[in-house]
Amino acid sequence: MTVNQQTGFPTVSNVNVGVQLRVTPTIGDDGGITAEFHPEYSEIIGFNASFPIIANRKVDAVLRVRDGETIVLGGLFEDTSSETISKLPFLGDIPILGQFFRNKATARQRDEVVFLITLIFSTRTGLKAAIDAHYPLLSVQKETRTATYVVWW
Repeated sequence: MTVNQQTGFPTVSNVNVGVQLRVTPTIGDDGGITAEFHPEYSEIIGFNASFPIIANRKVDAVLRVRDGETIVLGGLFEDTSSETISKLPFLGDIPILGQFFRNKATARQRDEVVFLITLIFSTRTGLKAAIDAHYPLLSVQKETRTATYVVWW
């Protein structure tokens, strides 16, 4: 949030964070699906003068698949290392003997975001039947004329 110097009113802007996936499918004459995938994972890692510091992980891919095939899209890695030092007040600050009153712990965390995507092509009336055949527990809430995607994470 910033304050407009001319009017004195605050200006607020929204920032989208979290898991986002944009898919643009194109269906060929042979029934194959060419899809552009733009997955992104972003998170707020801190603040600088009330502005968020955002870490982004992105990857872009263009893949060609057949109807009903599942795509595994990964590569959004994050590797975090941290070091924590705890000590007794005053005793941990003594130059040589202070090491006996200190504890140093290191931690490493590595994670990856992986998308499992199944592209299904069907007409508007056959979409629910096509999805039910692949995923019987999934309920369809929205129908499209060309293609739809199912994302699991």
